[in-house]
Amino acid sequence: MSYRPLIGSVVALLLVCMTACAFRPVHAVEQQGITLLLSDAQGNVLDKVALCEKGCFAIRYVHSVARSPVEDWFYTDGQMILLEKTIYQDFGAGLPHSPGPGQTMQVVDGHIIISGYHQAMDRLELRVGRIAGHTLLVSTACHGEHALQTGYITKVLSDIAPPGSTVVMTIHSTSLPPCH
Repeated sequence: MSYRPLIGSVVALLLVCMTACAFRPVHAVEQQGITLLLSDAQGNVLDKVALCEKGCFAIRYVHSVARSPVEDWFYTDGQMILLEKTIYQDFGAGLPHSPGPGQTMQVVDGHIIISGYHQAMDRLELRVGRIAGHTLLVSTACHGEHALQTGYITKVLSDIAPPGSTVVMTIHSTSLPPCH
């Protein structure tokens, strides 16, 4: 019996596997590695969302006093959730009116943007508003350390949990095996 065809098949299979690993996109691995978990107050998982490489996401809602949209943008370092910036249209009670230490404020296309919070938290809790229309925006591409969004998918939180209930957001990172 000749082992030459068997050895040739094994070598060919190994080459195919090694080539597939070598050309697998890096971003695909990173996207699979960070997940935003949405749970109820008792810890039951309501939804899971894969995040891009910087883990950019936002909560959009209608401010109760200003009656205009507000977006709070977050990113993750793989363990913590970090508030990066707030975007809004009008000043109102509870909305920042000037930047704090290390923060910047700018007006772009009629929107006020305060960035540079870098406020870290291990979990983000919020009550789903009846009127606020809390919506999760998940960035499809993040650029730089300031979590700039270029496009996103949306999830209306009242479709995930009833208005008035608590939604707890946490980061879950998985370490993927190296591709050899």
